[in-house]
Amino acid sequence: MKYHTKDEERIKKTVEILTCERFSHNYIISRREAQEVSGLNIVEPDDELTTLIVDLFNAYNDILMMDKPYNPEVILGTDNQKVSEFNRAIIESINLTHVFRTKKEIRRVEVSQPGIPHPVIGYQERVLQEEWMEDNTI
Repeated sequence: MKYHTKDEERIKKTVEILTCERFSHNYIISRREAQEVSGLNIVEPDDELTTLIVDLFNAYNDILMMDKPYNPEVILGTDNQKVSEFNRAIIESINLTHVFRTKKEIRRVEVSQPGIPHPVIGYQERVLQEEWMEDNTI
């Protein structure tokens, strides 16, 4: 925040609100609330900018599959073992795109449990690679 304001009291108040008065890390802060909480210059986008923002969100949604719950059955399909990659975060600048990507092996296994006559289907997952990488194909 020190890049945006030199008002130490405003910084302290904003940090207090965001770290102590909000009940969850995934609490969504609206533009209006961001303005009230931080006093920063929050811009209300016009229709054209709103469309661009929504288009960008939808592009990230496609890349990160944010609207699809993780389900190993869907990934495995008819295979009992598969290696898959998952894009988990993106940082973009004018000329670079970096993606946090996880590569993992997923296996469908049968697990016997005491007192249950038939094995239960379970999944083993092993992370093979996890890193930030440059990927300008996105």
